[in-house]
Amino acid sequence: KVSRKNPLRDEERDARILAEIHGFLKAGVGVRFTPLMREVVSPPPFSAPMRHSTTHDPFIQLPSWSKASLPLRAMAMGIAAGNQGAVDFTLHLGEGGIAYGLGVGEMQFARRIYRRITDTLALECPRAGYLPPSLFLLVEKGKVEREHLHGVIYAPAKKAQREHLRETLRKAVGTDWKPNGRYKTQAELGTLFEPAGWIKYITKYTELTKHQLGDNTFSASREITRVGRIWYDDVRTSRKLLLPGKATPL
Repeated sequence: KVSRKNPLRDEERDARILAEIHGFLKAGVGVRFTPLMREVVSPPPFSAPMRHSTTHDPFIQLPSWSKASLPLRAMAMGIAAGNQGAVDFTLHLGEGGIAYGLGVGEMQFARRIYRRITDTLALECPRAGYLPPSLFLLVEKGKVEREHLHGVIYAPAKKAQREHLRETLRKAVGTDWKPNGRYKTQAELGTLFEPAGWIKYITKYTELTKHQLGDNTFSASREITRVGRIWYDDVRTSRKLLLPGKATPL
């Protein structure tokens, strides 16, 4: 069987880059991006906060989009979508949802669950007066955890429609979920305040999940992938400053 993995993509490298980005933002320090290693070593003059300053905004080298793997691509999608009002979500799978995800055929877990969710959204959302939202999701299965999903979604602003979205997500993955421990809510919608931190958190068990469920742990809509790539290509070459929180780069 021929591997579909791109040999130029390195998830360990990109996880380290994501951790570095999150570290700066968590400390309240903005970061700039560059395709050039020399600008990491010797930042250009415009990155100094004051004229003749001896300090500069930190620069982080990013690989091109074609060479970027899951941590950086998901970060870009999360930041770009967050700037447009998207939110984070966590969704616990019911027994029916897990059985569907594990079903037979060429389509693997994340893609099967993504298809089931988007098919349900396409059917139910227009009935409540809003368009089916774009999203991306990651499947996570930790050491002692059941399969569950984390991701980013364009949730509607109206409270009633947002509640409808929560119930529709539950319907898509099986309402026969049995809560355990401190997890009492099957579908949770957050604020996506710090997207880089959210992506770092939800990719922490990627390799463990792949070991249990196969390589396909991520699935995204074309739209959210498109806006993520636009954001990524722009900040990589424009050297704009990414500030902490949900903020568009300057």
